[in-house]
Amino acid sequence: MDNKKFLEKVAEVLLNRSEDDLLETVVVFPNKRPEIFLKKYLKEQTTRPLWMPDVRSIDELITELSPLTVQDSMVSWFELFEIHKEIEGENARHPDEFINWAPIMLRDFNDADMALVNVKELFSFLSKAKALERWHPDGTSLTDFEKAYLDFYNKLFQYYDRLKKSLAERGLGTKGMVYRKVAESVEKERVIPWKQFIFAGFNALTKAEEKLIRNLKRSFPVTLLWDVDEYYIYPKKHNLPWQEAGLPLHRIFKNLKIDRPEWIENNLVESEKDITLVAAPKQVSEVKFTGQLLAQWTSSESTDSPVDTAIVLADEKLLIPLLTSLPKGETTYNVTMGYPLTMGSLSQFLTLWIDLLVRQNEQTNRTYATALVLSMLQNSSLQFLLHAPEAAISKIKSFNREFLSRDKVLSCFKEEDSAVADTLFQRETNAMLIFERIMKLLLQLKSRVDVAVDRGERFAKDTIIEQQLSSLLVVMKKLFTVVSGNENYFSLKVFQKVFTRLVAGSEISLKGEPLNGIQVMGMLETRLLDFKRVIILSANEGMLPKNSSADSFVPFDIRKEFALPLPDEENAIFAYHFFRLLQRAEEVVMVYNSEEGNFGSGEKSRFLFQLEIEAVKANPNLHLHHHFLKIEPGNHPDENNISIPKSETVLKKLDHLRAKGLSPSALNQYIKCPLQFYFSRILKLKVSDGVKSNLEANVFGTVVHEVLEEVYKPFIDKPIDTKQLAKTLVTLDYRISESLKKNYPSGDVTHGKNLLTIKVLKRYLERFLQQEIQNLQKEPRILVAVEKELQQRLVLPDGKEVIIKGIIDRIDRVGLQLRISDYKTGTVKKSEVNFKEWDQLLSESKYSKAFQTLTYGWLFQKNFPQTKQLQLGLFSLRNLSDGFIEPGMQADNPEDWLAYFEIVLTALLTEIFDRDNNFIQTPDSSNCEWCDFKTICNK
Repeated sequence: MDNKKFLEKVAEVLLNRSEDDLLETVVVFPNKRPEIFLKKYLKEQTTRPLWMPDVRSIDELITELSPLTVQDSMVSWFELFEIHKEIEGENARHPDEFINWAPIMLRDFNDADMALVNVKELFSFLSKAKALERWHPDGTSLTDFEKAYLDFYNKLFQYYDRLKKSLAERGLGTKGMVYRKVAESVEKERVIPWKQFIFAGFNALTKAEEKLIRNLKRSFPVTLLWDVDEYYIYPKKHNLPWQEAGLPLHRIFKNLKIDRPEWIENNLVESEKDITLVAAPKQVSEVKFTGQLLAQWTSSESTDSPVDTAIVLADEKLLIPLLTSLPKGETTYNVTMGYPLTMGSLSQFLTLWIDLLVRQNEQTNRTYATALVLSMLQNSSLQFLLHAPEAAISKIKSFNREFLSRDKVLSCFKEEDSAVADTLFQRETNAMLIFERIMKLLLQLKSRVDVAVDRGERFAKDTIIEQQLSSLLVVMKKLFTVVSGNENYFSLKVFQKVFTRLVAGSEISLKGEPLNGIQVMGMLETRLLDFKRVIILSANEGMLPKNSSADSFVPFDIRKEFALPLPDEENAIFAYHFFRLLQRAEEVVMVYNSEEGNFGSGEKSRFLFQLEIEAVKANPNLHLHHHFLKIEPGNHPDENNISIPKSETVLKKLDHLRAKGLSPSALNQYIKCPLQFYFSRILKLKVSDGVKSNLEANVFGTVVHEVLEEVYKPFIDKPIDTKQLAKTLVTLDYRISESLKKNYPSGDVTHGKNLLTIKVLKRYLERFLQQEIQNLQKEPRILVAVEKELQQRLVLPDGKEVIIKGIIDRIDRVGLQLRISDYKTGTVKKSEVNFKEWDQLLSESKYSKAFQTLTYGWLFQKNFPQTKQLQLGLFSLRNLSDGFIEPGMQADNPEDWLAYFEIVLTALLTEIFDRDNNFIQTPDSSNCEWCDFKTICNK
């Protein structure tokens, strides 16, 4: 069994040819990357001087053979828009809308040309199919929308035909048109500079590429070298089911009339392989495990060269986390892959900046959205441009406004940052001026990054800022080409869409030294390369293979009928890359995210299932292992078992709380989550205020309570006068406004969500007071107190006292019966206050409202023990129809329930102050949903 690397075998083929033949030979690969490895193997296998044959990727070959030059696709979009205006005249769409169609249209044109489809026949068939879809069997006429819809499909061929003719007149073409031109007339258009062709390592060919090879074979010696395995080419030979990895190859063999392809190996069914499937909870565990595994491999006495090891990222987004997890030492790492430009901090900054300008331009008062300003200023890329971004951020937050004027924003920057701030916050409506401002900023940033790199500052290297700048300058060059020729169409919105599409289609090119160190790459970068040791990360379904769903105007069934590319063909190509990578590998580790609930996670790739079910049966020398990563409590912090012991410092703070007093809210917080109580009451952690552009629930509740306090104060120790109460309805706007001045001083409630919230707040108060008036007319009440502060000492079993304190919203009476009322601005369900067992108050946090009301009742009864008739309950301003809601109790008179509740209260306080009882997380994850501290415990 020959276990030589594929490119080593290609080198042998070349060395067996004469020098004269080599001078006339071109080696064609699917991509450019194998060339450097081929040169290495040629050098290793000969000591004599050697003329290197020409090496081309298939794209380079066709470009050289074609009389046409490929026009940039984005330029073609706007050429299509010109054609659209010619065809539609006054009915032409705005470029802002058409720019969404153009990429889809162009992709369909390219697919049709690459597949050598009769384009006129394709679009004729498509328009008829669409007409049939819209046909009304009842004979009714089509709507205007349906007519426009069908008219668009009827004209698709016109777009294609006019674009093709327009480009051809200038010696240009789309990529598909260039491929078709070469395939159909390769020898007529250009003098071919080679006399021998070697096509090596192809696993899929378009119809145009197949036809090119057939045409070349008629006139020149053409050698086809395949890197394939019996496992997926002849699966029946090994009692295997059909393998998708071999599907494109079988089609090529059939179309090129290849009966017995060269170099079919049987590594996957015979050679020794050690494969481990690792289930890792969360992506961070994947990269941490990889770092640990590499540390083991590099510290062992293995004789394998580091270059024989590859880390393959099915999800390119893991690159930066991986780089921070790789073991440090003498081992070098070579990153050669495309990292999505959209993931770079610099492109994210520019995207935010352009979005900010677009939104500001749409605002009638030309203000800036504060949230976007803050997001932009917090971007790490600005550390090179601004001296004190934190100071500006802090001042902007202090305004607490949803929108800020330009002058307000600029006032937040220090003098040394004023020039950059002025550039960032200029108002522009012209796309070319925005382009110039972006270029100015990028060049300024490049200058400062260059200085930082020269100084050896680590930040620039760690964030791949240099590569981001390089890629973005290429994007801006393309953008300039488009903008400068189409300024009339470039509104800010069009500029934003074009920029976003350019960035989304671009990568940060990371090119290192491929012949040294452990290789870090994406799956496509592994093509034709072989490694002894391979680690594959993100081996999940949806990543391996990636989900593919490119937009198209041609539906699936018609694409299939005309042999246009389909998603299952893309999957088959990816399956080949996966299994080909395993062919000569000896040790393979595949890590997948086992955590469920997130897209692309939880389910391992179907390729891994194939290994488990099929490959192990076909190859007795394939040893498959399973490993499930677990975070051991002894070695790593267990995210689900945080436990804080009560140190002497904590006990002192608890003693302070004893003397200061605990409110029902604090006690409910402990019942809900002891750890939350610890963070809030012991450590006194504060959540970052940020910009509260929307009026929050606590402010809403405070305003409601203050307004009702002011409304009812005049009636203390008097019957509540319904006529006077009715008069307060017209004063609500004023009372609400006065409360907001105190509780929301910088907030803007004149428009947007805040205005709606204030209207809801006023409506709540109106409905409550109107209902009060009706109830008081039926049953008059004397008001005893509003916002009554009470406190009471409770002696615990250890003899120590604890102060319990609270503020009762309202106390009134009818005759001798006193009523304690609590206002709630949210919904209150009766099931949340009606408990069956007293212990439920401590074990189920949903009864917090009942616990709070009972605490108020206990405080009142302890302060006024002569009270014989006491009614407890609450009003929900959101569901007033439920009236006065009383908590369920296990006793009929105050003395009985008072004793029961005091037992519950004593048990709770004993637990809180017990030095041997740690602060732990709540077992109920639903309590974590709105917790301010959930990012700390990561529950």
